[in-house]
Amino acid sequence: MDDSAFFAASSLVEDVFVLTTGFSLHLLRPISAGEMIATATVVSKTRSLIVADTVVHDGEGVQLARGTGTFMRSTIPLTEEIGYRL
Repeated sequence: MDDSAFFAASSLVEDVFVLTTGFSLHLLRPISAGEMIATATVVSKTRSLIVADTVVHDGEGVQLARGTGTFMRSTIPLTEEIGYRL
């Protein structure tokens, strides 16, 4: 879930790496087999923080978990040295 929210937040930042500053998670149902699908949406962006909500469903569309992540811009440039490629 952190990954899906991270990628949503990162999609708004083109020059530096984004860091997770907090993540709140609510597990609603267990899953023992099958597919999990995570979807994230940015719900707020200010100069210092990006907030993204994420929801996980199983392959039948049943909601399994939801969470909210807060992210901030780092000072680490997106370069090949850190594994980033255009």
